[in-house]
Amino acid sequence: MEFGFHRRSDNDPNLKYFTVDDFCDLTAEPISFKSGKNTLRGFIYTPKGKKPNRLLLFTMGIGAGHHAYMHVIRELALHNYRVMAFDYTGAQLSDGKYIKGLPQALLDVKAAFDFIAKNDELKDLPLDVLGHSWGGYVSGISPRINSNIRKVVSISGFINVPLVLSSVRTYMRFFEPFIDFANLIKFGKYGIYDIPSVVKRTNIPAKNYWIRQLE
Repeated sequence: MEFGFHRRSDNDPNLKYFTVDDFCDLTAEPISFKSGKNTLRGFIYTPKGKKPNRLLLFTMGIGAGHHAYMHVIRELALHNYRVMAFDYTGAQLSDGKYIKGLPQALLDVKAAFDFIAKNDELKDLPLDVLGHSWGGYVSGISPRINSNIRKVVSISGFINVPLVLSSVRTYMRFFEPFIDFANLIKFGKYGIYDIPSVVKRTNIPAKNYWIRQLE
């Protein structure tokens, strides 16, 4: 069951996507790291002339690379964050023939956490995670992957893969258990994670997990 995942998630060539070069108050340091056999690429964004002492990992939605969110990323950086944003497997700046499936982003964010843990400038910074849509799903599950996260914001994140697929193709609701099984085979335990079970297990208070503003 590919559901259109056997393709890349690149920027639309007919649209204008902003980069750091479009903002006079933002800087960007290129980063790259491995997720499986693929190299993922992105940037650490910071306010020009500053070096904030906290880190926010931004996780993007489907359809394009992280540059589709540059105005959001800029605002987060200007609120005194180093913002790490990267493209998932098969998306824009990163390697991969296709995006593979929705749980692949969980493997990619695990690789991002490993990169942070090995980086002397980042590993000791307080870490928050914010994501939208596909990235909201990723951010919501991130405490299951990294127990050192301080706060999480999930914006319009779906709670699990079978539910979001059956919401797009209603006939798939009868096959939801088989979707989970297929993802378990393809992605291992990451293929069947869901946000409600993470909320029950995490030490982050539920009200903070969902609605508390970043301070």
